[in-house]
Amino acid sequence: MEICSREVRALSNEVKAIEADQQEKFDQVVQQMEVAVTEEALSLKQIEK
Repeated sequence: MEICSREVRALSNEVKAIEADQQEKFDQVVQQMEVAVTEEALSLKQIEK
């Protein structure tokens, strides 16, 4: 079974789009975690006072 270069390019572009979407979701999760950790640290500092 032969896959033409047009199909390969189309699949490659689809994979790149999925990877970009996954990276964006990952970046959002990391940012949410950073905010949560910062808020928790600030909350603990308030308790210590």
